[in-house]
Amino acid sequence: MLKEQGLVWMVVCVPLLGSLFLPLLGGYSLKLRNWSALGLVVASFICAAALLPVVDQGRLVPVAAADFTWFQADRLAIFMALVSLGVGSVIVAYSHGYIAHYRWQNEYYFMVVLFLGAMMGLVFSQNLILIFVFWEITALACWRLIGFFRKDPCVIRADKAFLVTVFGALMMLIGFIMIFGQTGSFDLGVIHHATRDHRISNLSLIHI
Repeated sequence: MLKEQGLVWMVVCVPLLGSLFLPLLGGYSLKLRNWSALGLVVASFICAAALLPVVDQGRLVPVAAADFTWFQADRLAIFMALVSLGVGSVIVAYSHGYIAHYRWQNEYYFMVVLFLGAMMGLVFSQNLILIFVFWEITALACWRLIGFFRKDPCVIRADKAFLVTVFGALMMLIGFIMIFGQTGSFDLGVIHHATRDHRISNLSLIHI
């Protein structure tokens, strides 16, 4: 089980934390940065694929510490991870040539890999607070990627998308707090068991 839990951590943390080093690598070598970005995404994909035989048997892989459940791998989570990282790998590989003549490439690779890492956090999160945090990271990354070319129409679209996402996140957070008030927990497993005895109010679900 420890091996499987380590793989879950790697699926999330390899792109999420690895993205922080890409701008530094870009100052040293553009090729090293580009291939490192692709390597981070592919490594995360391989770790997710390694979990496939485990969850395909119907097993769950929870990751918890100090009574706090961080992540959980199941069939749906692995499916979403493989699809997202597979498409992400193609995008990063294609970007090597597509944006080779544009400025702000360090920012681009940082944001793309950060976005994919945050996506993995969303996919595997077993706690509403983590879902909110990773959602906000994806919103920030999307904002910078949409406005990457710095042209006025791109910036306007990026700002609109960011405002919509932030407003949605605020509504989602209110719903999460209401669910906590009714179940006493942000843990999805605890919430699932709590809903067997009583229903969560429709008002909470509407906010989500």
